[in-house]
Amino acid sequence: APLPHDETRECALLSAILSNAKSLDHVIDLVTPKDFYDPARAIIFDAMLQIRATGEQPSRAALVSWLNDRGTLAHAGGPMAIARLAYEVPVIGQVVEHARHIALKARVRAFSLESRALSEEAKGDIGNAAEWLDKATKQLRKHADGLIPTNAISLRNSLSEFFQQLNHDIDRRGQISGYSTGLRELDELTAGWHGGDITLIGGATGFGKSAFAGCQAINVASVPQMEVAMYNGAYVDCEVPIGVVIFSLEMRHKKLSQRLCCGLARVNYQDIRTGNGTSADMQKLVGASEMISHLPIFIDDDPMLTMSRFEAKVARIEGWFAAMGVRLGLVLLDYMQLVD
Repeated sequence: APLPHDETRECALLSAILSNAKSLDHVIDLVTPKDFYDPARAIIFDAMLQIRATGEQPSRAALVSWLNDRGTLAHAGGPMAIARLAYEVPVIGQVVEHARHIALKARVRAFSLESRALSEEAKGDIGNAAEWLDKATKQLRKHADGLIPTNAISLRNSLSEFFQQLNHDIDRRGQISGYSTGLRELDELTAGWHGGDITLIGGATGFGKSAFAGCQAINVASVPQMEVAMYNGAYVDCEVPIGVVIFSLEMRHKKLSQRLCCGLARVNYQDIRTGNGTSADMQKLVGASEMISHLPIFIDDDPMLTMSRFEAKVARIEGWFAAMGVRLGLVLLDYMQLVD
């Protein structure tokens, strides 16, 4: 069976460009020549891009001349193929939809081919099964990741967003722009935790790095955060529940949750561990447990964590949070040196 493709949309897109050269400007970032299933149509679209790059319009005559000069006219189907495209009646308003559909079909084809290759590979000696599955999952996921729009933005638009954000921050003078750490002096130094930042916490053994990280997890997840969002062309405050994931390579989840609970209850962990806790301590622990058990916090205590598995797990947990209406805002890794 042939691989997924849409001949009608491929022809319709080329025909629309021949009918109105400006259509090419609307799809130039959405589809590439490699996305076309038919090699002849891929050659034609590539020629259109090359002609447009010179400042000329990719008309029928310009296209035939360009292909002929480079000896690729026959590979594109000849002059009659160009003529058929030119005489078709295109739907100009749907060029963006055509381009996106063509690009999507190309991703599906690539996914299908790679799936077949991985299926054949799985029949042989794959060595470590867990590592192979991680690698295979990452290879397949890249086809979906490729559909994510580019983050490129013009400097003008970036500066515009900056000044809108700046004006908003001025209106909220005295309030931090990120997630509060719960520590006033630290908030003044950092303006809180910010998405996209990587913060390394260092210190000697036993100085409380893990305890501090645990406190930050509870603090960030305890109260929905006020964030700035674009709504109807203006920045507005909105309340968003924030999720946290803790990757603990040093402690198992049971020990970590116990320490988090003891820290919040202000109960000596060693007393609880040795069975010397009092009834008052137990009441405090029950109260602390009720406070944090409902928080959107996940703990992963995989001692064999690798960077590839870390990436895959973060993406998976982010999806879980999204299904719950929660946005992943903080990822804690305790600690970096233990990651393979």
